[in-house]
Amino acid sequence: MLASVLYPLYAGHIEMIPDFDKEIIDGELDIRGRIRVIVPAEAALRIFFNKQLRAMYKKARRILELDA
Repeated sequence: MLASVLYPLYAGHIEMIPDFDKEIIDGELDIRGRIRVIVPAEAALRIFFNKQLRAMYKKARRILELDA
């Protein structure tokens, strides 16, 4: 049922052959694309330079040091 809803997305790329004698679901997946380093690097820099996050980290370190 789900495969029929998504048919416009995979038409011409996936071949589905039903076998009603077995209950096995088997398949292969090939994904192509590019890994861009700039996106996670930008997110890391935003987190690193966030003043509120640094203040919360310092408070958490103090609390953990008091418990130890």
